[in-house]
Amino acid sequence: MMPIVNQLEYFLWTTLIGAVMAFCFDLYRVIRWKTRPSRWVTNACDLLIWIAATAFAYITLLGVNWGEVRLYVLLGMALGAFLYYRWFSHGVVKKWNVIFGLFGRIWRAGSRIVRIPFRLVKLLLGYPLGLITLILFHIGKFCRVIKRLFKRVFVNQRQRMSRRLISMLGRKPKS
Repeated sequence: MMPIVNQLEYFLWTTLIGAVMAFCFDLYRVIRWKTRPSRWVTNACDLLIWIAATAFAYITLLGVNWGEVRLYVLLGMALGAFLYYRWFSHGVVKKWNVIFGLFGRIWRAGSRIVRIPFRLVKLLLGYPLGLITLILFHIGKFCRVIKRLFKRVFVNQRQRMSRRLISMLGRKPKS
């Protein structure tokens, strides 16, 4: 039988494990709220977070009490998570939201700064090249119309001349 002092120490460790896992889950929740991933990404991340939480609990329990899982271990983890959510979660989530909001503003400002040269290139080259493309398109269209006109005129002229020549020579045209 294990002394009560050791059981109390293990219980406090498991309470801490539960609180740390709840803290990490709060971080994950805030990241999910901010990024709004698709359903499949959410499911995959849920699976990964629970695998990581299980690994963390197992490794910590292995170091604290040789990996023994008893009722007080499970109760300690549940109590740690409950106490964290009861006393700390609201404030921690607010802080995470502030941190990620600040990070989002910095990211947006940085991406705007990075996009400035590309917008300049678009302004300097995009509109003139677009105008040149438009002009070339209309020139090509005009050339196709002229080609059709010449084709009609010269093909008809050639056919008329060929008929006259054949009639003059007295041959019958091939059909």
